[in-house]
Amino acid sequence: MESYVDQDDQGAYREIDGSLVKFLESGRSYLQMVSYTESDILGIEDWENTKAEFDKHLFVCSELSDEAYENLIRITDNNWDNSKLEDLNQEKTKTLIRLGKLSLTSKNWEQVKEYASKEVILTFLVKNIEFIMNDLDFIQLRPQDIVSLLFSEDIINNSKRFLVENIGVDLISVGEHIRKKILGIYGSDRIPITIYEQFIEHADSNELKKLLLNQIENMNDSEIMRVLSLLDEPYQTLTHGTDVEFEDSEENRAILNKLNTARVVRKFPKPKRPKSNPIGKKVLSTRLQSHVLGN
Repeated sequence: MESYVDQDDQGAYREIDGSLVKFLESGRSYLQMVSYTESDILGIEDWENTKAEFDKHLFVCSELSDEAYENLIRITDNNWDNSKLEDLNQEKTKTLIRLGKLSLTSKNWEQVKEYASKEVILTFLVKNIEFIMNDLDFIQLRPQDIVSLLFSEDIINNSKRFLVENIGVDLISVGEHIRKKILGIYGSDRIPITIYEQFIEHADSNELKKLLLNQIENMNDSEIMRVLSLLDEPYQTLTHGTDVEFEDSEENRAILNKLNTARVVRKFPKPKRPKSNPIGKKVLSTRLQSHVLGN
């Protein structure tokens, strides 16, 4: 590391050398560290600037152990004001975030994106989530940042819904894992129409069945029929208004029960032998109610 030298006659130090690192590791205070008495400090006209510059070098002192670094950063009243985040390991960067020393600025965000790990980036975003939501244009979140926030256990569902509705709708087309997460975020609460339309466009039959199970209480007959028409057979045939036989499976029982509760099918069917095969495996048979067909 570069030498620790006097800059002027007031003792304004500019760099930290290896011997001072050892001194800092001992946990002594600033005053002990530079051998100043209170009267000495009061006599320094530029003490605040001197201390601020020392802190600036302290922030990028990678030679300190992670524990000593945290203890020293904790007691300084200054914040990170450097462009050398790459000099710090991930644990020291997390310390800056956790202690509120790495504030949310466009400059800091660029450094975090470039030099921090995915875990540390998420820590930074979670720490500043309220500020981010209050001004979505302050920093540019990447798609992967939004996804990380949606999957974070440290973000409440209301915040996740806000992110999806305002900057995350396009993510629904990315993949099933994201659509599944978004469905879980809303649960049985009604999803906004923009999200519903994206599901209709991009989800497969199995995903739409989950959508139907979660959202049917919030859907009108037309919306339900639209989803049914996009499912695999025999659900598509059900929309034709004829009697339809379903395999007696747990999933089909759950969906038909929901459709019955919503007054879309005539009854919740009991398992019985198919008409075409009296000795065959039992099936569930039902049809749409007439008022649904009339819509």
